[in-house]
Amino acid sequence: MAGRRPISRRIFLKRATAAVAAPTIVAGSSLGLGGAVAPSERITMAFVRTGNQGCNDLGGFLHDKRV
Repeated sequence: MAGRRPISRRIFLKRATAAVAAPTIVAGSSLGLGGAVAPSERITMAFVRTGNQGCNDLGGFLHDKRV
């Protein structure tokens, strides 16, 4: 980084504004469009090294959440 010059505050603000103002492409499925389930409506769980009791807990959780 010996040859790099620091950027001015004005240039930094111009670049940051341009990056924020750029349109963002979001997949419709992430918004729940087209019949997809939105991520905010999904339940995600993880069990790590829980043994037999963890399997029982997971089974109970899944049993309670079935519609």
